[in-house]
Amino acid sequence: FFGCCVNSGPAFVIGSVALPLYQNRKLGFFLFFSNIAAFFVVGILTGIHQKAIQTPIQPKRQQIAFTFVHSVLSSIKSMGSICGFVLIFSAVIGLLYDTGVMQSLVSLFGFFMDSNLAKGLLVGCLEVTNGTIACGDIPGITSILAVAGLTAFGGFSVHFQIKSILLPTGISMKPFYCYRLIYVLVSVVGVWALLQLTQTSVSTFAAATGVQGIWFSFSPVS
Repeated sequence: FFGCCVNSGPAFVIGSVALPLYQNRKLGFFLFFSNIAAFFVVGILTGIHQKAIQTPIQPKRQQIAFTFVHSVLSSIKSMGSICGFVLIFSAVIGLLYDTGVMQSLVSLFGFFMDSNLAKGLLVGCLEVTNGTIACGDIPGITSILAVAGLTAFGGFSVHFQIKSILLPTGISMKPFYCYRLIYVLVSVVGVWALLQLTQTSVSTFAAATGVQGIWFSFSPVS
């Protein structure tokens, strides 16, 4: 189930990736549709040998107030987990840069691929948002193929978020990684096919390195 239901949403791939990097909404839809295609492929593969649940689930009768409170607390816990892992991995990336480790890894992988591609993939495997920003330095179609792979993979920051949810259940992450390789492959091939069919060119633009704050640019009331 969780092998196919971990996906990049349209707000992220279109609004936070395609528009800042390529200034092209169409490429964002290509990325999103490729994720949807990978979702269906992996979902079908994971469901082929699964047996249907025969025992009907009897919902517990609970008070509305208890359900509301439980829902809010669960949401806060989930959001806290997401924000926590994003902050931790962003800090790790900064630490790797400050200590020179990231530069050494980029130089090492630079023997096998373009150094900008190596940087984007290394950073993106840790945290997907920082990785897609780094892919802004990659020229041409290679940039969006790398972004497609990273948004499909999700980064270890997302994987730890999944692990925090699965931890009480004892479910192993091994099937997730097996199917995630298929998910990445389908997503990358899907974007490449859409680019070829539509003859769409890819031009990268400088991505913002961070949020630029401007004094009094917001409503004091809000």
